[in-house]
Formats: sequence, C-alpha cells, structure tokens
Amino acid sequence: MAEVRNTFKGPVGSVSGDHAKVNIGNVGDGTGTVNDGVAAPEVPALLELIEQLRAEIAQVRAELPERDAAELDTAVAQLEEEARLPEPQPSRLRRFARTVRDILADAGETLAPFGTAVGIYSAVAGG
Repeated sequence: MAEVRNTFKGPVGSVSGDHAKVNIGNVGDGTGTVNDGVAAPEVPALLELIEQLRAEIAQVRAELPERDAAELDTAVAQLEEEARLPEPQPSRLRRFARTVRDILADAGETLAPFGTAVGIYSAVAGG
C-alpha cells in the first residue's frame, strides 16, 4: 500500500489496489477534512439538528403549500440520509441544507424551522 502525503501535515490518505482515497487537509491547522476541503460537521450534532428541524416542520406543516411541504420532506430526508453515511460528503450536505433553507425562506422567515435550517446550513457550510 502506497501512502499519499501532504507535505504540510503528514499522511492524508492512501492508495491501495484499484481504489484510491485522498483527503485534502487544511494547511497549518492540523485538521483532516473530507473530499472537498471542508470538514464535515460532527454527525451526532447534525442528526440532533435534523431531528429538531423535523419537529419544527411538523408544527408548521399546515402553513406550507403542499408542493413546498413535499419538497421540504424530500430535502430533509436526503440531508439525513447523507449525514448517516460513514463518510458524508460536505458538498452534498451543503446542497441539501441549502435546499431546506431556501424552501423555508420562500415560505416566510417567520417560520420557526427557518432558524434551525440556517443553523444546519451554517454547520455544514463550515461556519
């Protein structure tokens, strides 16, 4: 097995057989990141936020147009599915979180879930 090294921080991935995995780290801060250079948020915390979001959406679901509610359910399900993967892809987490946030923003920023959706998006966007 050959090891791929980042000259700034040491081992960041490995190459083995027909499969290769290279994680690109943030130079200088010593943290490993996943795939696209942005660290994935801690999964348990993210799953807690998603569960909170689901509860808040349930409380305001009647205020949403049916099409928005269906799109929202799909986006939240995709977000949760990605978050539960062994190695969630930050870019996919961001895309699903952005969709949730945008649907809720279009429905009205006064909806309680909007704040949670923004929090989730901030967590998966890296701050």
